[in-house]
Amino acid sequence: MAHLSPSLPPRAAINAGEYAELGLLKTLQTGLSDAYTLFHSVDWSRSSGGREQHGEIDIVVVNQSGDVLLIEVKSGGVDFQSDGIFKTYGDQRKSVTWQVTRQYGAMRSRLAAANLAVQVSQLLVLPDAQVQSETAQWPREQIVDSTEFEQVVSRVAGVLGSGSPNDIQPKVLAFFENRFRVVPDVSALTGRLQQSVTRLSAGLATWVPRIEVPSGIIRVVGTAGSGKTQLALRMLREADAVGQRAAYLCFNRALADHMAKVLPVRVPAETFHEFAVRIARRFGMPVDFSSRSFFREVEAHCIERLAGSEPDLDFIVLDEVQDFHPEWVQALLSRLRPKLINLLGLTATEVEASSDFEGEVSDPIVYDRSEHLVAATIKGVQRCLDCGFALHDIAVISLRGRDSSALQHLDQLGPWRTRHFTGAFDEGGDAEWTEGDLLVESVRRFKGQAAVAVVLTECELADLGELNRRLLFVGLTRARVHLEWVVSKTTEALLAQVLQG
Repeated sequence: MAHLSPSLPPRAAINAGEYAELGLLKTLQTGLSDAYTLFHSVDWSRSSGGREQHGEIDIVVVNQSGDVLLIEVKSGGVDFQSDGIFKTYGDQRKSVTWQVTRQYGAMRSRLAAANLAVQVSQLLVLPDAQVQSETAQWPREQIVDSTEFEQVVSRVAGVLGSGSPNDIQPKVLAFFENRFRVVPDVSALTGRLQQSVTRLSAGLATWVPRIEVPSGIIRVVGTAGSGKTQLALRMLREADAVGQRAAYLCFNRALADHMAKVLPVRVPAETFHEFAVRIARRFGMPVDFSSRSFFREVEAHCIERLAGSEPDLDFIVLDEVQDFHPEWVQALLSRLRPKLINLLGLTATEVEASSDFEGEVSDPIVYDRSEHLVAATIKGVQRCLDCGFALHDIAVISLRGRDSSALQHLDQLGPWRTRHFTGAFDEGGDAEWTEGDLLVESVRRFKGQAAVAVVLTECELADLGELNRRLLFVGLTRARVHLEWVVSKTTEALLAQVLQG
């Protein structure tokens, strides 16, 4: 069965057009496999020629590759004329050709603007009309008429195909889920975060940020229907898409079952008691649901086991937390892996975060040979851009000094012109810089400064002695919001040894 978004059943149809659309939606949902995701009643808008254009697409189908099929449903009679396809509403005659052409162009331009290079196809479904001739504007293979309606599932699968899972498909799903408007963009997060950091307020923040794979704790407060569960779904999908280990736990079994259907297969969705029973069975504790004290016993056993276990998660969502006991919450939060600086022991005492945003678990980019360094660094910058950061918010910080750096002399890094110190000074004694949009600097020269997003690169360490620990500490603390880490193969092995120890 295909995934449906919104996942709640659609409202009852109020006219023949909606009846046909909802009927087709149900047919596609039950007929297509889980390789497809269906979006219905998709609103779109774009600016064209200084004017705002708006519209609605009846059904959007997305396959595992992120390719898109736009479906327009026209019930009742339609007229095929030499200048297009037309439908009459009351005393108004409207061009179906113009409508679907505008929708197709708008969606292609919006996807391109979002840097989503996917295939976009289109089908016109006429459940009550029979097409008897070919037209120049509409190839016959792009129309499903009343004689073919029973084969609409196979037609959709034939046009789109199931595709193969890739990195772009979660981004396409997120693109169409923006219709819920529950997640602010990264610039809003950055501005609010900077204000919070400046104030160092000890109060609870109640805003909902868009954070890429956070390892800290965020409390979301909202009434029923405000979008909390949709936010959780979005963040869990993003965590899974970048290879982080994530989990979803709630109190209600029906909600857990629903989330299990729509979350990625690698993300477990279960109630606290399901999780506790699973832990009990793993460690050989007898499971007797008929015992009145069983759930109290299994709760205590789970908390005890978690207290003695190593953290195993990068990201966790606790839903319906108002129904959790405080000790459940504390035990579950202990599953989160510690912050990177404390984990590597870069300071004599552990760092305690005062910000609302505790940080992220880094996913290092590893290069095996020095000639691959530039490509790995470019990948780090692109990751930042993909997260929504602007180029002027990103700083490429090298762990090497300028003289030994392979990056700090480059005027171009990938497609971006760099802004770096030339090594010369003007008559006033001020450093001279090249003109570019992407800052490239050494960690020593960048001390006392910070950037919204940092790509820490040229990390080629032979050991983690005192000097290298200090350099790493400075480099890792230059990022206000997001960090990408580019390390050599030998450094990866060294860090792994420290972490395992």
